[in-house]
Amino acid sequence: MTRFRLAASVAALMLLTSTVAMAHGTLFDDFRNATAAELAMKEVPSAPGAPAVILDWVQRVDDSDLDSSQYYRIKILTEDGRKYADIEIPYLPLYYDLHRVQARVTKPDGTVVDFKGKFYDKVIIRAGGTRVSAQTFSIPDVQPGCIIEYRYDLGVRGQYLHNSRFEVQHELPVLHTLIWLKPYLSSVFSTFFTYRGLPEGKKPLKIKDHYELELENIPAFEKEEHASTSTVPWFRTTRSGGDRGRIGRRRSSRSSANRRTSSICR
Repeated sequence: MTRFRLAASVAALMLLTSTVAMAHGTLFDDFRNATAAELAMKEVPSAPGAPAVILDWVQRVDDSDLDSSQYYRIKILTEDGRKYADIEIPYLPLYYDLHRVQARVTKPDGTVVDFKGKFYDKVIIRAGGTRVSAQTFSIPDVQPGCIIEYRYDLGVRGQYLHNSRFEVQHELPVLHTLIWLKPYLSSVFSTFFTYRGLPEGKKPLKIKDHYELELENIPAFEKEEHASTSTVPWFRTTRSGGDRGRIGRRRSSRSSANRRTSSICR
């Protein structure tokens, strides 16, 4: 079997696992159990030597609930890959509330250990009255063969819709990614997409009240010399009819905080 066909088979298996999990009622941005194939994985056929691989990456934005989330599931393949157990979540505290940060590790024997350590906050950029903060933590006892998972929610302060940007390429190879967007519906708002660099035939699909983009087997990003950006973006933009994006305040169904959200890209 060629490397390409084997990589496609692995990606299809991960996608099937994700689909089955959702069919049984698991939220698509919540933790999921590792399969025997994932626990046995030693390398990525399409990226030999990769220190780690993202098994699942979910980016969810719900404009109607003013809420968004990110979920990562990463298989550690080498000693160098252990660095991905040191997590840093950047955000703008002036505009966003960071909460429901959770993490866990699945050991090579399948044992699951929830993260119960400490979280730390630090300022990484300060410019004028705006600062970029980060919440950091380290998942302990991670070794090659482990699968680490972490997720978090972002709620937007205030009552304004922003344009949103989603990235689908990472410094690690990605076997499966899902981008999920539920737009805010109103006669004074419109939602449209612009994007480039996606695989042929791939674009956001409307499914009932939301949009989805699902991709598999994405190679790690390799920044070219003198390149001005590290990603190839595609965007979702929401605009209003004169109120500068202000909407009525709503209560999120996922927590007691009031929310508001953002957009899509690659």
